[in-house]
Amino acid sequence: MSTRTSVPALVCVLGVGAILGSGTLPGCVRQQESLIVLGAAVWETDGEQCFLSAETTTFLSHGILDVAFETPYKVGVVLYNRLGNKNPMSSSSGLDDSEMQLESVDVDLEISQDTELLAALEQRDETLVHFGEALAADSIPGGGKVIGFVDAIPQRTSAALHQELVARYGSNPNTTIQVDAHMVFHARRTGNESKVGYIDSRWFSFPVEICIGCLVDCRDCENGVCPINPPSYSGGVCGRAQDAAMIPYGCEEMM
Repeated sequence: MSTRTSVPALVCVLGVGAILGSGTLPGCVRQQESLIVLGAAVWETDGEQCFLSAETTTFLSHGILDVAFETPYKVGVVLYNRLGNKNPMSSSSGLDDSEMQLESVDVDLEISQDTELLAALEQRDETLVHFGEALAADSIPGGGKVIGFVDAIPQRTSAALHQELVARYGSNPNTTIQVDAHMVFHARRTGNESKVGYIDSRWFSFPVEICIGCLVDCRDCENGVCPINPPSYSGGVCGRAQDAAMIPYGCEEMM
C-alpha cells in the first residue's frame, strides 16, 4: 500500500493557555465562558481503528471534503469545562457542582463564496444547511475535556453539494468552494441543575473546502493514470473522503 495518503489540512498547535490567551485562527477560538471549544482535533489511526484524543494540542484549522464520494465530513471537537471546583464534593447534594453533561449541537452552514449555491440547498431542504445533532451524553468534570463528534457536513448534504457543484461548475477537481460550519454546543450542569441549568458554548466556526475529485491520487497507478470505475478506494479518514488522499483499488499494490 502506498504511504502517500495525506493531503494535509493546516493545523494549529496550541496549548489550552495559549488558546485562551491568544487571538483567533480559523478553526481555533478564544472564549471566556464556562464551556470552551478548544478546536477540531486531528484524527489518528493505529492501522485498524481511527480515534481522537481530548488531550491533543494539535488542531485542524480547516478540512477538505471530496463530495464526489458523497461521504460526510466528521469533525471531533475538543470541549473544555472551564469551571473548576477545588472541593468538588462541597455542594449540598454531595456531587461535583462544576460537572457538565454534553447534550447536543446546532450547526449552520454558510457558503459566502457562492450564496446562490447555499440558496439552492435551502430551496431543496432547509435542514441540509441548518440542523441539530444529539451528542453522546459524556460527562465533563470541572477542568476536564471531552470530544464532541459532529457531522459538520452530513452525508445527505454532501450528496446534495455533489449534485449542485456538477450542475454549476462541472467536475473540475481544481474547483473548490469553502463551506463554513458554525457550531454551538449545549451542555447541562448535572450537579446543580435547578440553580444553573443549561450552558451553551460560543459559536465555533470550522471551514471545510469542498471539491469533486481533488483528493483522488493516481500517482501510483500504472503510468500514473487513474483506472476507469475502480471498485473501491483506500485512504481518506476512517472510510470518509476527507483530509487525505483517496487511492483507487489496485494502485497501492504497485509500490
